[in-house]
Amino acid sequence: MDFKLDYLIIGPAHPYRGGIADTNHDLALGLQKQGFSVKIVSFKKLYPNGIFPGTSQFTDKKAADELQIERKIHAFNPLQWGNVVRYIKNLAPKHVVFRYYTPFLAPCYSYLGNRLKTAASCIALVDNWIPHEQRPWDRWLTQKIKKTFTRFITLSSAVAEEMKKDGVENIFKGFHPISENLPPNLGQEQARIALGWDLKKPIALFYGLVRPYKGLDLLLSAFLEAPLASADILLAVVGEFYEPQSKYQKQLSELTEKEMLYFSPGFADEAYTQLVFCAADIVVLPYRSASQSGVVPLAYHYQKPLLVTDLPGLKQPIVSDGTGWVCAPNSSALSRKLTVAMNERKEKKQQQLSQARKNYSWEKFVKWMDSVCNG
Repeated sequence: MDFKLDYLIIGPAHPYRGGIADTNHDLALGLQKQGFSVKIVSFKKLYPNGIFPGTSQFTDKKAADELQIERKIHAFNPLQWGNVVRYIKNLAPKHVVFRYYTPFLAPCYSYLGNRLKTAASCIALVDNWIPHEQRPWDRWLTQKIKKTFTRFITLSSAVAEEMKKDGVENIFKGFHPISENLPPNLGQEQARIALGWDLKKPIALFYGLVRPYKGLDLLLSAFLEAPLASADILLAVVGEFYEPQSKYQKQLSELTEKEMLYFSPGFADEAYTQLVFCAADIVVLPYRSASQSGVVPLAYHYQKPLLVTDLPGLKQPIVSDGTGWVCAPNSSALSRKLTVAMNERKEKKQQQLSQARKNYSWEKFVKWMDSVCNG
């Protein structure tokens, strides 16, 4: 068969914002750098307005000129999916990579995958298999993905293990690469001056969407408990709330009164993300559950040690690379371990971060992925 395109990626892309879209861009650019022809087919409508928990699904940032993005898919209108199949078949891709991260997309992806797999090699690139916040119908939807695809790529060993326990076969365990398109590291003092943050006190950073499984309440409680409450360490909370902020207001108010908190609710753009990571001493992921996290590659890029909870999807790179600390997912353990971490010499952790960074390149990932797709 004559193929016109090496790779077609299906998933969110510009003007959609967020980690999934950003990594789809990086994947496309990484493949292009290896000489492959690539196109992303994204959504003209992704979520119904009533179920999206954030303020906006979109970004004002310009997309990279090298990216070829077409918005063709209506995620929840099956009457339009046949047109998408015909459009993709006309593009004649050799490989179609479906970026799967939520059961909401299972009906659409199952329809497209079942009708495209006779014309192209179809692979599921899986971020999450078991949702962090589960609904009764999630397993039924996930089984549709299991039956549609014959090869699966993951970005963490934890997701691969979840899938294996669910009877999925032909799983290829990858890793979460570090973006090559992030703003550079700044000096800590420069970043803190720009933010108006204290120049001397140590600062721990919580970054990202606030959802129940992210455990922000555990971290806020940790700062109100001994020994952390009297350790003269500050906390920065930066991220958009995907649940009511009122749930956290009492803790936030207490820390504000004690002048221990920098609080920036809302979506952090690339420039602000650069500043807060550069200003911090340590990045804390107090999650109750996790298959992986896009915050970890950000911390690696900005050379910031991590404190993560004892979950396979979080701790694996931290333990193997020696780039941080691990503790139980409760406020007392977080309070003790963060106090210890801030008092330890962090230079060794930063050296380990510098050495480990090269193992998470997009070049390495796309070469490996191409070998999987053609194997």
